[in-house]
Amino acid sequence: MAKTFQKPAFYCGQCTNVLTDDATHCPDCEKRRPEKGWRSFQDGYDRWLGRILDDRYLITKRVGQGSVGSVYRAKSLAIERVFAIKIINLKQTPDGLSAEEIRARLNREVSVIGKLRNPHIVPFYETLELYDTFIGIVMDYVEGETLESLVNREHPMSFERIMNLLKQISNGLYEAHQAGMTHRDLKPENFMVERLPAQGDFLHILDFGIVRVEDGVSLTRGFLGTPLYASPEQATAGKIDHRSDLYSLGAVLFFMLTGQAPYQSENVYEILRSHVGADVPIPSGLRSDVPEFIDRLTTRLLAKRPQDRPSSLAEVITDINTFLLMSARDSSEYRTIRETDSSGNPPVAGTSTAGNETSDLDPVPQKKREASGAAIFKRAPTRGTIGKEIESYKRERENFKFDYTIKTESGIQPLGRGGEIVSCVSKDGTIISLNTDNEIWRYNDDKSLKIAHLSFSPTTINPVGEKIWAGSEDGKIIEVEAQGHEEEIFADVRRAPIRAIDFRAGVGLAGSDSGRVYLRKEDGIWMRIQNGPPVLGVAISQDGTVFAIALKTNEINIFRSSDPKRARVTHFSSPLPVRAMAFSTESQLLAVAFEDNSITIYNVIAGKPLSALKAEIGKILDLSFSANNQLIGFIEKDAMIYGVDLQRAFAEIQS
Repeated sequence: MAKTFQKPAFYCGQCTNVLTDDATHCPDCEKRRPEKGWRSFQDGYDRWLGRILDDRYLITKRVGQGSVGSVYRAKSLAIERVFAIKIINLKQTPDGLSAEEIRARLNREVSVIGKLRNPHIVPFYETLELYDTFIGIVMDYVEGETLESLVNREHPMSFERIMNLLKQISNGLYEAHQAGMTHRDLKPENFMVERLPAQGDFLHILDFGIVRVEDGVSLTRGFLGTPLYASPEQATAGKIDHRSDLYSLGAVLFFMLTGQAPYQSENVYEILRSHVGADVPIPSGLRSDVPEFIDRLTTRLLAKRPQDRPSSLAEVITDINTFLLMSARDSSEYRTIRETDSSGNPPVAGTSTAGNETSDLDPVPQKKREASGAAIFKRAPTRGTIGKEIESYKRERENFKFDYTIKTESGIQPLGRGGEIVSCVSKDGTIISLNTDNEIWRYNDDKSLKIAHLSFSPTTINPVGEKIWAGSEDGKIIEVEAQGHEEEIFADVRRAPIRAIDFRAGVGLAGSDSGRVYLRKEDGIWMRIQNGPPVLGVAISQDGTVFAIALKTNEINIFRSSDPKRARVTHFSSPLPVRAMAFSTESQLLAVAFEDNSITIYNVIAGKPLSALKAEIGKILDLSFSANNQLIGFIEKDAMIYGVDLQRAFAEIQS
């Protein structure tokens, strides 16, 4: 090591920056030292904070969480320099790929990116073989402002500045495309802009290459990509090539010009559908001074069909250079050759109909991206280990209580028991179960608590805040309070058993054996929205905008909550009767568990399966997506409930 130093043993609970105990405040976020002192690494927040890797790098802060690993800031102990290190656990490998195969692919990717010499692509330097099956990737640490933040703060920006930024992105992407790489997740948050004193804006492309480690592996198509900037191919789970990046680049250009993404909606499903079939928006429709030349470039990039976009970024760079040359030659002269408006006069430069408000379409803001719906997992089990881990828990301990804060090493969390279990439901960090004695148990806040003993045998249950909704054999829905008080809130006129209930974002849904489906809005009034075959299950998206109905005829239909009586918007033919369903956080995916304990992930907008899991792991009671799209299965095994991180246990369906 270059010099001795005082190794930190504490960290800031607000930003995770590592600190010594005598630090009076955190230099990163300026948080003052709490009265009880800084948090110790011993509390288990993160296994890597404060660690020294390869005797050369001190991990000083956690700065990001990606689809295949976590990113940390690291201080070199050999030279005065800061790096970023992405740490990946090779045990988190999908079915069909060994840790060694993933390691080999990862090394190839690092080698390819390491050979790229474009200054706009964050370079990789080396891989670190860490203990067990962990591997670290050392890369440049970039400080600056994201393109999203820059645009939101300085919109509207000059066209020359926008085109210079676009040129830097295009130059970096072009070299990567030439090397056979596709980014797949271009968005304003993935570009970092430094303000250099003598050079002005300097743009870095982040998170390049590592996403390809998962190329063709489980859940990749469903979990990667950002709806606001996704290409039509991504929205429909189609074939992806470099032209998908061109579409996303057009969406980013639209954002730089107008301050908003091309399509605006509070419903992610509608955004994805717009990418596929809506008219291509024109930037000058929101900002009247946009030159026709830039309008034309933007709409070419946003063409729905890949073959209608520029064939490569070389064409885009040529167009950018043409604009910059014309602009530098004589900006006022250039404006006179633009198409005039309907009155015969050129548009007035500097006018804009777009406001300066930032977009709030992200359905899961960063500050709200906390674990929900199940236990917190450090890693996911592979398919072959799920059964073994459960058997191990059974042998070691007889009685469990649910610990919501525990971070398991296995990816399997014992939740609790409460008699012979009939059903289990998870929602918003609360898990409730029903047993054969008509008892309802709740598992949260480190407690396993019996909250009610019902006077009837319910057909289904669902938590609604602190209360429980329970369906009955005679077509009623009973609201149960924690003290056991029961109140009838709905009755089906046909008195057919209520088979499924869900409630989210102020929207309630109930389906019965009669084939009737009822919707309850915030006013508390139940409305019959359809008749049909008997209902097996219902599920509402986390934002309440869409819902799914599973029928006894092995069909799954999806509708909009705002207009539920209209024709369905998506339809799946399920192979078997449905046992449980859950929407992902952005309503892009629907996870479905069937009666044979298999699970399939469907792309909602495309209406097609993406990935599947079938393993003898016990009876699947419920499914839930956490806030970061971690799919959790709730499994009954020998009168015990287990939460299992299922994400890495899937095998991709080959279309």
